[in-house]
Amino acid sequence: MFFETTMHPAITVSAVWEDDDLFEISIRASNRKFCGEARCYTTRDEIRKLSEAIDRFPQSTADEVRFSTYSSDNFSYFTFHFLCIDGLGHVVVRVKIADIVMYSNARPDNNIAEFDLAVEPAAIDTFSSELSKLSKANIGDVTAVLNGKK
Repeated sequence: MFFETTMHPAITVSAVWEDDDLFEISIRASNRKFCGEARCYTTRDEIRKLSEAIDRFPQSTADEVRFSTYSSDNFSYFTFHFLCIDGLGHVVVRVKIADIVMYSNARPDNNIAEFDLAVEPAAIDTFSSELSKLSKANIGDVTAVLNGKK
């Protein structure tokens, strides 16, 4: 028997908290077979840079964009690797989400999901625009969504 999630194939990113130095985001992603969710720390500037890096992706079939919020094995993080998988310009995003919960006197909980999400270049443009808005908006006002192929 094969388990398939009922989640729509997509990546969603939303802001949940911030202070002077950190911007906490919620990330959820699924390709229907695998899914992951975590709250990760980054900065508004890093989200803006991701938006700019994937704007009009891909320009050629050799284009790749990598992004990560990883800072140490003690914090939740996510990574994206945007790449073309063939000479026709078909695109996938390799997604890795790590939800890491630390305890003072116990082994941490490490929950990690890694999978590919097939996407259309036009969906990346929309996601880029939404990430740009997210990098400037009030907490909770914008959710950036990258819809995957059905």
